Amino acid sequence: MLGGVSLPLKVAGAGGVPAHGAEAVALDVTVTGATQAGGLTAYADGTRRPAITSLSFAAGQRVTELVLARVTDGKVDLYNASDGSLTLTADAVGYYSAAGSVFHPVNALKVMDTRTGFGGAGEAILPHAAAKLSPLWNTLPQPAASVTAVVLNVTVLGARSAGALTVFPDGVLYQDGVALPNSTSLPGTPNIAFQPGHAQSNLVIVPTSGLADFYNGSDRNLQVVADLEGYYTS
Repeated sequence: MLGGVSLPLKVAGAGGVPAHGAEAVALDVTVTGATQAGGLTAYADGTRRPAITSLSFAAGQRVTELVLARVTDGKVDLYNASDGSLTLTADAVGYYSAAGSVFHPVNALKVMDTRTGFGGAGEAILPHAAAKLSPLWNTLPQPAASVTAVVLNVTVLGARSAGALTVFPDGVLYQDGVALPNSTSLPGTPNIAFQPGHAQSNLVIVPTSGLADFYNGSDRNLQVVADLEGYYTS
């Protein structure tokens, strides 16, 4: 994707977004191979581009961010505000409609810290393996059966090699990069790309399945902290 160019992305009817009725979408957007530093803006197709940045990146950096954008005519626009080219991928992680779930914000509540073992995830996530987070929604004021998804602010700490973290509903725990029988599949796009020695955060929306898995796609142990920012109910 060239610099200074807007890319119309059709989201209606793709990635679980309905063909009609979606008013906005949540996208996990990943930038790779940027030849120059810059930013990316997500906004409603055919509208005036806002003077905001949805995602910032340095040259050569791989960055993933959760972005929200209004949908018009079934599309959103993604604008490359840098002077260089880049490669762009986007995964739909949810959508907003008149008949959708209700979002309940909460004051940031720590639910996981692998540095201390808080949250039942153990201490450090091994390379190419996953940590399992205890059922945090059992402590929410809403009945667990009515909670459809949670919003987590996830931070990667202490990375000693480059990699990516993927958060997804638990099936059977991944061990050493091997999916055990009946396990869920890793989503196609990681939630956080990180470099050694740098803390990196991102908002993550996770559908509830009783537990959540945090997959470490790097070659070294990883520390992860997660704070609950809110949840959705049916």
